[in-house]
Amino acid sequence: MHVTPPEFRSAGSTSFGAGIIDSSDRTKQSQPAPRRGHRIRVGRIAKILAALVVLCAGGLAELGSLVRLQSTSAVVSAPHAALRAPIGGVVEADAPAVGARVRRGEVLVRIADPLVSRLPVEALRIQAEQQRAALAATERQRAALVTFRDTLQHRAEAHLGLLMVRLNAEIEGAAALRASGAVQRDQDRRDLARRRALTNDGFVSTSDLEHSQAAFEAAAQTEAAQAAARRSLEIQRDSAAAGMFAEAGPNEASYAVQRRDEVSMRLDDLDAALSAQAADLARTTELAAATVADLNRRSAAEIVAPADMIVWRNGVQHGDVVVAGDTVIDLVACDRALVIAAIRQRDLDLIAVGGTATVRVTGEQQDRHGRVVGTLAASEVDGDPRGAAVPAGDRAASAMALVQLEQDPADAAATPHGCVVGRTARVQLPRVDMGPLRNLLNQVL
Repeated sequence: MHVTPPEFRSAGSTSFGAGIIDSSDRTKQSQPAPRRGHRIRVGRIAKILAALVVLCAGGLAELGSLVRLQSTSAVVSAPHAALRAPIGGVVEADAPAVGARVRRGEVLVRIADPLVSRLPVEALRIQAEQQRAALAATERQRAALVTFRDTLQHRAEAHLGLLMVRLNAEIEGAAALRASGAVQRDQDRRDLARRRALTNDGFVSTSDLEHSQAAFEAAAQTEAAQAAARRSLEIQRDSAAAGMFAEAGPNEASYAVQRRDEVSMRLDDLDAALSAQAADLARTTELAAATVADLNRRSAAEIVAPADMIVWRNGVQHGDVVVAGDTVIDLVACDRALVIAAIRQRDLDLIAVGGTATVRVTGEQQDRHGRVVGTLAASEVDGDPRGAAVPAGDRAASAMALVQLEQDPADAAATPHGCVVGRTARVQLPRVDMGPLRNLLNQVL
């Protein structure tokens, strides 16, 4: 039998072979057990508390969603204007820098096309000069003919005056001769009467009576001829006063009048020619002006700002070559910023249009506020080029809520140029109040 030496034994100890261990060893082995169990219990409690915190946060978020909807896919947009080049050519100066404010009517870009030919304008200018010279020559010719006509008129009037004087003198002479003939006729009639009486008494021969009879008849015929001559002269005078000349053969008065009439007809033709030439010159001048305007439009163009806006993109610089239709510069109206927030289709009826939304723009520390102005399909936003930006991502099954941001001077001062268009944002949208239970059912279902 094996005996343990005395020096290896102590009070309260038992034999290892008999299954009894030393009491001091048992105490050492039992001391760490309470600390390990305590740590296990603390870890379990921490996990439970963390789960409760997460559960409470989720509950609070869920309770918050009963009042407001949240969209994390949103972007700040604004009315957008893409200004395109109306002609092809070379940009003459740098466009305003991105972010610069421009005023309505301000010239932003100038484009010049040096290849546009000016030959059509030069040809029309030469044609107009030729027509103007022809018109001036015709006017000079007409003025000369008017002077000649006036000269002929004066000559005709002068000759008519002289003719009237001559005819009046001849009429007066004819009247005197007729009076003298009448006196002679009366004398011959008295002589005939006396000779007839003397012949009856036998004192005068029959031959003397016949001679007296012939003298009387001749005196009567002479007086009648003189009366006829006077009537002829009076007719000539009256005709000449009326512009008709009864004299036989050509005379100065008729030539002057004839030439005057010919000149008057020529003047009528020149007046018609002047009207036609003036009309041709007017048409050429109008065509030249229209051609110049067209060449100016095709050879140079100015792109101006349609409204007070901010430069959003600048696609050109001095010396760039552009073609007609190229987008030269983009502008946005930052003072009419509009947040476009992607939402689920089923949440459309839950949004309170007209309510106040809270917007947190990326990069800012304070919330902005705006009014929900409407909702629409995502396809309408994607297909509208008037908006500066749209939310990114697949929005095939999404709708869009539109939030009009309030203009706060503090917000503008906190952002360079006061424009946040293009930034993403997180939006909380107001819900339609349908009661807590109905809202909760909508969230669960």
